[in-house]
Amino acid sequence: MFLAGICEIYVHPKLTSSSSDNTAVIAATEKISPNLPATVDGSILREESAAGAFPGFTIDGPFGYDVAIDQVAAKIKGLDKSHVAGAADLLLFPNIEAANAVAKSWKFHGSAETGSLILGAKVPILLNSRSDAASRRINALALAMVVMSNQRRQ
Repeated sequence: MFLAGICEIYVHPKLTSSSSDNTAVIAATEKISPNLPATVDGSILREESAAGAFPGFTIDGPFGYDVAIDQVAAKIKGLDKSHVAGAADLLLFPNIEAANAVAKSWKFHGSAETGSLILGAKVPILLNSRSDAASRRINALALAMVVMSNQRRQ
């Protein structure tokens, strides 16, 4: 992956390899503040994306989780002009704690079928919980294979 740092990315089922993948940088707020580093990082990634630094990805943020996944929330907050707000295919979290909490809430409150990876190293790192069923571990392996396949093509 092009993005550095520890993060967890959720891949939306509608994602296709021929599209420009909408990537939302998740933070506590959409307002940029030096006291909230994730907001500064989101702003920098948005600017770099606009300059073409991440081919195949449209990165925008910072966004709260609600704005990243819900068009109504994006509209209420006046962010509906963004192509990413309310239409994110990928979610980039500021740290592993935030990503882990959200992914576990999907699993346990939403019965989501997940597979978790850490990206940015030479190879994807599987991120499994001790409580994960075999199916979630297989999902993580499948995601890792897709990532490795795409890395080899580049």
